[in-house]
Amino acid sequence: MVHNILKYKFIYFMVSLVSANAYASNLSTMTCQITAIAETEIISNQSKYGQDIKYDFQFEHKNQIISATVGVIRPEHNSLLLNKPAKEISRSEVMENAHIEYGIIWEEELFYDVRLIHAQNGSWNQNNTKLTFWTAEFPSVPNSQALVGFWSMATDEELFTITLLVSPLALNSDQYARLPTDIAIDIVNKTIDQCQIESLKDVG
Repeated sequence: MVHNILKYKFIYFMVSLVSANAYASNLSTMTCQITAIAETEIISNQSKYGQDIKYDFQFEHKNQIISATVGVIRPEHNSLLLNKPAKEISRSEVMENAHIEYGIIWEEELFYDVRLIHAQNGSWNQNNTKLTFWTAEFPSVPNSQALVGFWSMATDEELFTITLLVSPLALNSDQYARLPTDIAIDIVNKTIDQCQIESLKDVG
């Protein structure tokens, strides 16, 4: 039950972040072939938005359910995570604003008690990246602590993102220990390794 509550809130949240109103252009997009993570075979659900594809997948690992979404956010999506493209401010500011807003949404829109536990900068595809993890607990639901992760890379027009939700498989707190951050980081990295940036005009 706890995971269902978390899952449906998470799905509702992600749908609100990425609108289906994408338009075709020669900008960049992210394509992925995610087949295995943490020695687990992955089958991802793919949803097309214009010429972008959003990838959703879920698997069990160490008594936990891991749900992930890989996608692209554009200015025309009117997302809370991308108020202004980097061509108007800077790529680092776009990423910083998105990560701050992501934590705020979990706290103020989804009503979780949120605590920042890890943040790191990195690089991928010759661009700077940012990865942040929070713990999130729903006050009225016992044993509901989840691990929430957000990775992003900004270009002048797009914000490429990976979101991660790790929640307990069992209600019994004796059977649940929060997934170590290094394992969560590795899951994000393994996901990124199976994705690439392509020009939209080359994606049929």
